Amino acid sequence: ELPPPQVVIYDDDLKLAQLTASLVVELGFVATAVTSPQELRALLAEGARLSLVLLDVNLRQEGEAEEVLRLLSAQPHRPRVVLSSGHALEDVPPRCFGFSIVGGFLPKPFTMEELTATLRSHLSQRSPPRDD
Repeated sequence: ELPPPQVVIYDDDLKLAQLTASLVVELGFVATAVTSPQELRALLAEGARLSLVLLDVNLRQEGEAEEVLRLLSAQPHRPRVVLSSGHALEDVPPRCFGFSIVGGFLPKPFTMEELTATLRSHLSQRSPPRDD
């Protein structure tokens, strides 16, 4: 039996990341809230096989979203990434969409139904193609 998909909620707002992770757990997935590249590296170093990362692109550090996308792209088991933002899609840095692991956008605030639909659609797909 396959282990349940592991989902990471990456947001620099810890309370929001934890709340979203708890909703994902209610849906039957394993979820972890992460607020920094260091936390993500530690999770990956522990051997976590991430299935999906919900990545807030409006982070405190300039270029942090791209750093996270590069880190995830370099993993042997590459997760799908859904970008998320409280701003309009047009405000997301276009280079974020240049990574083949990025498969969608979920605007904030989102409903439980929107979160569920996003998780189901992205977790039913095969691994993304490699960038190289």
